[in-house]
Amino acid sequence: MARISANIRTINRKTYYELTDQGPFLIIMKGITSKVGHIHPMYIGKILHKANVQGILKINRKRANKIGIEFRTSEYANQLINNESFNTEHGYNRYIPQRLVTCRGWDRS
Repeated sequence: MARISANIRTINRKTYYELTDQGPFLIIMKGITSKVGHIHPMYIGKILHKANVQGILKINRKRANKIGIEFRTSEYANQLINNESFNTEHGYNRYIPQRLVTCRGWDRS
């Protein structure tokens, strides 16, 4: 799997994409009280549309309790991270997975 971003920023324990990052810009949505992986991606798309979330390229299931949402730009992805109505109204946490935005390695010289 390709590394999504080399530059990330964390504010109040939330990770955000930088404006200079290159896509794809993936956000994982996880259910707080119930599993979202069994919900059809079209239903999640309707919820996002009602909340006026823009720039979505793809929505797909990741696991039993995770949905992946891919965005066109970093700004659109960060807007979903900042949208607190998904915590209160819908019961979904959103985050950028650290394993996709960080890279480990060693110097072989």
